Amino acid sequence: MNIREYEVKVQLPAELKPLETMAYNLWFAWNSPATAIYKNINEKLWEESEHNPLAVISALTMDDCKRLMDDDVFMASLNDVYEDFQQYMSLPRWFNKAHKNASDMLVAYFSKGVDSRPLFEPLKCVKDELFLSNMNRYDTIFLDIQAQFEAAHERKEHPQKRIRELVVGELKQIYPAIVSEDDILADALSKIYEETGSPFVIILDEWDYPVREPAADPAEAADYIEFLRGIFKNSDAKEYIRIAYLTGILPILRTKGQSAINNFTEYTMVHAADLGAYIGFTEPEVRALCEKFHTDFDKMKQWYNGYRLGDTCLYNPLSVVKAISNHDFTQYWTATGTYADIS
Repeated sequence: MNIREYEVKVQLPAELKPLETMAYNLWFAWNSPATAIYKNINEKLWEESEHNPLAVISALTMDDCKRLMDDDVFMASLNDVYEDFQQYMSLPRWFNKAHKNASDMLVAYFSKGVDSRPLFEPLKCVKDELFLSNMNRYDTIFLDIQAQFEAAHERKEHPQKRIRELVVGELKQIYPAIVSEDDILADALSKIYEETGSPFVIILDEWDYPVREPAADPAEAADYIEFLRGIFKNSDAKEYIRIAYLTGILPILRTKGQSAINNFTEYTMVHAADLGAYIGFTEPEVRALCEKFHTDFDKMKQWYNGYRLGDTCLYNPLSVVKAISNHDFTQYWTATGTYADIS
């Protein structure tokens, strides 16, 4: 007699389908209300699985599903979180801006509590032991600085105070015995590292938004620079920060005449060092894409072969992807902003 083992999964009712949809997107990993949803379903399994939402929903029985659907508080929370998720997904993300793509990729790579290997499985990097040894090992803080400042202004809040309360509040939810809601961010990070020995990855997208905009409030900009100094230049920063990644237009060393944080290495389009080939698509990569999707490579080169870093010819990723997707060659990148923004 042959004995075979089968995995039987409960088909989630439509009302609970958002649990499955969100579980397959790393958005949940840095959204505390979303993680709270999965934790509240089965806290013991949530901890045992190292915060894996798929493990939690895979263990649901039909009785569990009925219990959750009968819980008005739970369903209201789920619907609220799923609405936020849908708004997030409606924003143009992948390749909308080259560095946004890099930021999202780094969050996916470093973040604890998720298994990102399937995302990187098709890539050559998964064969590198160093790459694998750092995957999903760190608490990762991601902030879109422009979005946070705009949200603060819309709510008539102080941006720096909003960011501190947002991040420290989430850290307190994860480490309630270590973090106080009154902590400044640097102190919270330092205390967590002292207790756990696990350093942080910090990713700031558009770090220079508060100081580069013509209408920027000088007082807010000054407070923001002090906020950055507090995180990156205090005596404990080398201990609690594993890596910090900041994207922006302005040089990190000086911000419109002010001396700012100066312990970063800068990589730019002009001085990319050994990262030049990773700033855009290289010619062999574009040629392979054109062959795969039956697109005229010579025409692609005529339109978008616009950058050269050393011996490397680079193509704008957004333009290449749009041209292939739309079957049309046109000026995609300039449509995302004006030349006045650069000047």
